[in-house]
Amino acid sequence: MAGVGDGVAAGDPWAAILAPEISVVVDPVPVAGPGARWVRALAAEAPFAERVSGAPGEVAALLPGVPAALRRLADRLARRFAAVTGAGALELRVEGVADDACRKLHADWTDVRLLLTLAGLGTEHAGGDDPGAPLRRVPTGHVALLKGRLFPGAGPGRHPPCLHRSPPLAGTGARRLLLVMNRAEAAW
Repeated sequence: MAGVGDGVAAGDPWAAILAPEISVVVDPVPVAGPGARWVRALAAEAPFAERVSGAPGEVAALLPGVPAALRRLADRLARRFAAVTGAGALELRVEGVADDACRKLHADWTDVRLLLTLAGLGTEHAGGDDPGAPLRRVPTGHVALLKGRLFPGAGPGRHPPCLHRSPPLAGTGARRLLLVMNRAEAAW
């Protein structure tokens, strides 16, 4: 990841994802609340998915038909994510989920992925690559940076990917609203 961390602000907690022993970073500061009117309205439209690609300072503006508040949030997160990962281009997805999408424990085929659950239950993760580890839930409205299988230098004992899954929803009537991003140079 050329340029990784070049634009990271001093003391940015997201930069911890670059450390060899860190597989997940959860930002403890909520960035959006599930009570926001636009969040509830979008979650109610699930299932849907919007995916766009572009430069960090432009990609959020490409999201079709989403509220301005979500575009502003996505823009702020995209710029910060790009500063940490060194991404010149990002893939960004806004998804309304009403089923058991990604319910199996897995690690993504990317280097680093940003997940933000805006409504519904947050993503569950093992904190590393041990499938037997107890699962923890990322609080709704918190950013999670998850190291993937393609992180440079990944392998046994170094840069372990973060196993994670979506919480089971089938038959509950529950919905989730997610913002997902990763470097466009990395695989989905």
